[in-house]
Amino acid sequence: MFMATPPVEQALVDSLPSAYRKQLTAVYTVDKSRHPAAFIVLQDRQSLFVKQLSAHSVEADVLARLNRYRRGSCLSNRLLPQLLYADSTLLITSKIAGRHFGKSELLNHLPAFARCLHLIHKADIELAGIPLLALPSMQTLTFPLSETAQQRLARAVAEITAGQGYTGLLHGDLTRYNLFQLLPEAGAQTDAGFAFIDWEFAQVGDCRWDLATLAVEFKLARAEFRDLCAAYQSASGIADPRFFEIAEAWAWVYAIVSLDWAYQNKQPYGRYLSYIKANEALLSRTASA
Repeated sequence: MFMATPPVEQALVDSLPSAYRKQLTAVYTVDKSRHPAAFIVLQDRQSLFVKQLSAHSVEADVLARLNRYRRGSCLSNRLLPQLLYADSTLLITSKIAGRHFGKSELLNHLPAFARCLHLIHKADIELAGIPLLALPSMQTLTFPLSETAQQRLARAVAEITAGQGYTGLLHGDLTRYNLFQLLPEAGAQTDAGFAFIDWEFAQVGDCRWDLATLAVEFKLARAEFRDLCAAYQSASGIADPRFFEIAEAWAWVYAIVSLDWAYQNKQPYGRYLSYIKANEALLSRTASA
């Protein structure tokens, strides 16, 4: 049996079910995870992903529902990890054969990515017990927003509330570290597609929350965000002429919610502040035109 020495690795090893511990040959810590996580290698050379779960996490439950659903659906076996084991504190899944990607790869594969994301959103699973996406209020925010930002947030919330919603299962945290461009399978003649990992923040809500996340996290220009929304509308068959307008409102909400979360938890928030300031400048230019 492989015995890991670093504390994080050892804690994960100790938490493994005995059937996995007996076959363990190597452990490699994942640095970018919010919670202790690692890849483990078994005697048959199979590589798996192991993660300690936070209290009240819905990740294992959501993955279990999606794994059951895809057996009889068009949901690709490679679109999300295969759930192998889960208890209240530990998750073990298959390892995704792919690589993280950046803005240029996303923009170069918008139709394929939009199709994959829409398959997630429309997954016909039981949604009871999965948290509902909630709009923020100024009373709950702690970051000192400018008056312009506060006014734009209020308008964004009003636009979202008044507009038509498109509810489905949300990934909820589409940063580049939670997305993979898949490696092509042997003999494949088409684009291999994409995979979604780390379902800790899965929610039920408007699909444009995930699109807004991509706009902010990948620093999409307005025209690029419009192209992403157009690709999603094409994949989903949504013909709403205000789809992009409401998506922009969601992007403003996402940026402010993420800024406030990072501020409260002493995490870097420059990306979100930059998005807000850039849009404040745009608002100022529009008002003076």
